[in-house]
Amino acid sequence: MGNVTDWKTYYGDFDSDGQKELLAFVYDNESEDFDSEGEYFFYICDKNGVNKLEDIHSGVFYSGPEVVSLGKNAIVSYEAGHGGPDGVTSIWNYENGKMEKLDLNIPLSLTPEGTFESNVSYLGAYHDNSVGNDIGMVISTYKYFVKEGKIREYGGLKMTRQQLLKFHGAKDLLDGIDNEGGTLGDIFYRSDGTIDVNYTVNDGGGYDNYYYTCTIKGKDIDWEEKMSGQKKAAFTPSVADYPQKVGK
Repeated sequence: MGNVTDWKTYYGDFDSDGQKELLAFVYDNESEDFDSEGEYFFYICDKNGVNKLEDIHSGVFYSGPEVVSLGKNAIVSYEAGHGGPDGVTSIWNYENGKMEKLDLNIPLSLTPEGTFESNVSYLGAYHDNSVGNDIGMVISTYKYFVKEGKIREYGGLKMTRQQLLKFHGAKDLLDGIDNEGGTLGDIFYRSDGTIDVNYTVNDGGGYDNYYYTCTIKGKDIDWEEKMSGQKKAAFTPSVADYPQKVGK
């Protein structure tokens, strides 16, 4: 394989079967930097022996590798590319002694909780009536998780203003939107314990798009500063997992 200049290893009982496993990321190139151009290899050593899971020829690791153990399984994530602005996220789920690749073909970042986030850029800051389109680039975050060996998105279930008002703090939020001259849009409840509240503010020539992401804490909600754009029920509907009802 040439001169191996560095490696990263992870060791632990990732699937809680009483036997430990070793995950190894190895690269071969002329630089001492792990994130430089080179050839990369991903190995696993477990009760089934040593197996090479993937090799990346002439690639660069944009992020990772990262490993999060979730008790009965582990999530492995890394992003690799070839010098462009975007890389390809590779996600693996290790469970019951088997490592399975779970790619969704969009950039995802692994969180310490073992979930994923995708920062989506799109035109949506302002709707210009004169051209009939949204303009102004914005970024919204959509969240993903692993369920039954597949990557699923936290899809949004549409809820009413009255349902939102059942949470303490919601009246203050809605009063603030009303005082801003805003018009309430779609409200989405997600099973990760968040609620997205979309609204618009009309200025005569069009309207600004905004949303708040609220965090549920028991019977209360709190929120951070408003964001430009509009949140959808799901960014990837084909893999979205929707709550059956608000609170479930």
